[in-house]
Amino acid sequence: MPNKPLTDFSVKHWKPDPSHRIEVPDPGCPGLYLVVQPSGAKSWAFRYRFEGTPMKLTLGSYPAVSLGQAHSEAGKALEKVRLNIDPAEAKRGGPSPDGTVKALIATYREQMFREGVVAADARKKRGGIVTANTRKKAERELARIEGAIGDRQFKSITKQALQKIIDARIADGVHAQKATHVRVVAFCRWAANRQEVENPAAGLDAPIEDTERDRYLDDAEIKLLWKAATDAGGAPGALVKLLLLTGCRRDEICYLERSEMNGEAITIKGERTKNKRPHRIPITPMIRKVLDERPAKNRFVVTGEDRGLGGHSKAKKMIDQHAPDLAHWTLHDLRRTFASGLARLGVPIQVTELCLNHKSGVRGNPLVRIYQQHDYAVEIVAAFEKWSKHVQRIVKAAA
Repeated sequence: MPNKPLTDFSVKHWKPDPSHRIEVPDPGCPGLYLVVQPSGAKSWAFRYRFEGTPMKLTLGSYPAVSLGQAHSEAGKALEKVRLNIDPAEAKRGGPSPDGTVKALIATYREQMFREGVVAADARKKRGGIVTANTRKKAERELARIEGAIGDRQFKSITKQALQKIIDARIADGVHAQKATHVRVVAFCRWAANRQEVENPAAGLDAPIEDTERDRYLDDAEIKLLWKAATDAGGAPGALVKLLLLTGCRRDEICYLERSEMNGEAITIKGERTKNKRPHRIPITPMIRKVLDERPAKNRFVVTGEDRGLGGHSKAKKMIDQHAPDLAHWTLHDLRRTFASGLARLGVPIQVTELCLNHKSGVRGNPLVRIYQQHDYAVEIVAAFEKWSKHVQRIVKAAA
């Protein structure tokens, strides 16, 4: 390759390589290349980066476009880049309104997220069917993408720009990052195929858990968390207290219905549990106190409204604002805290598993499942009471 500027003579006499196309850079004009085909045909190209993406602008064939003209056109293109104008788009008459991320998202919504129809990127475990809840979550992620890069041409999007969208959710936790990553990758795969360009999300690494899932709160942390939940009050405070006292999964409490409660117990319907088995939780005095603080009306207990607590991440943020000294925790850590607490209080593992409504573990053993028919009802009530009294001692709350 030349280390001196191209001349009319060198361009005219540059020999082709019969095996492949070659691009000869012109040191006298940054970004300008003489393209020589194996057939001997020659043309000019200007290579540049726009918004972080490598781009190419064809300037014309040689000798129709001379070296001097190529220098002039490359200079004009370079000036456009300095003014944040894409020379290739300018040559085509400006950016295509149909090629913006915002326009593509609108089409993506229409084609991929019609409720009740089969969609290519719907989760397999739902049989490929887009549910109202799936669409709602997807819409939130699409809004993030649109807000960050909606006005840009899709073909100008870089992996770095997509990574920024995902990194913006670091404060919301790894699961939130993963949800954003899934939608970014799915949308970009679809848009890249539609635009016939390289997928900018290809090779975009999924967020990884930085710690093992063994976090549980010790007694000092329980005290901090309970105070924060009390200070926050309302549905967020009730959610955290009930998760800690019952060991339930998040949505089992977020969507706890008044019809699932009677005087002595909460019985979560099988259709709402992970293993599809009804889950009975005895109402201890401490659980009763939390329940009595919620409005005794409408369908859902925690919110006191006809809709459940869907914004659980916002609820957790409210709690965190009142507990700045509490190390990072998740709502699911409260289930683990409950299980670890029962173990510390001497509750047998088979009873703990029933308190958690676990299908596997000791009770999942075929021999135990077939021959052990004792329902441990008395022991379950005793376990919940032990745990409630233990939490009560920690937080010094009157039951």
